[in-house]
Amino acid sequence: MSEMTDQHSAEQDPKAALQRMLIEIGPLLVFILTNWKFGIMAGTGAFMVARTAAFAYSWIKTRHVAPMRWVSFGFVLVFGGLTLYFDNEQFIKVKPTITNMLFALVLLGGYAFKKLYLKMLLGFAMPPMQEEGWKRLTLNWGFFFIFLAILNEIFWRSFSTETWLNLKLFAVMPITLVFSGLQIPVINKYMVDDAKPAG
Repeated sequence: MSEMTDQHSAEQDPKAALQRMLIEIGPLLVFILTNWKFGIMAGTGAFMVARTAAFAYSWIKTRHVAPMRWVSFGFVLVFGGLTLYFDNEQFIKVKPTITNMLFALVLLGGYAFKKLYLKMLLGFAMPPMQEEGWKRLTLNWGFFFIFLAILNEIFWRSFSTETWLNLKLFAVMPITLVFSGLQIPVINKYMVDDAKPAG
């Protein structure tokens, strides 16, 4: 999800983009490997620790964490804690559904009331754009978050825990990366003239 916070800077700094990708994928890999070896409860605990470490590293490295990462991190701790406390894996499985629906509600609800929260959240990390560009990105990401929520519901309700985790890594992550890349033409189209690269 947070790939969209780094599209512009990723183009300028491939090394930083790789670090951000590892911060996103690393904890998920820890989750999958620990679950495979010790089960989902151990995997959930390891996931919480890995996400905390990744979050701390991001903060120490940049002294800034995108608001959406704060929310996602908080949800990991809350739903991971509920999973362990009640010994019920359903909590960690529905976490992506609730997180994505919350993001969609904020973006699309704001759009309906003429509030472009995406611009407020990500304006610092994106090139200057016309309002129409922010509207397009808001709608695109809002509906994409709904798609991710529905996809997660289908995956966790239809497949085993192991398959659900593999689908998160090998289906959801690539889909999100591709979708993020597809937003670059929108950014370029609505970028203000003095922000466009020469040539």
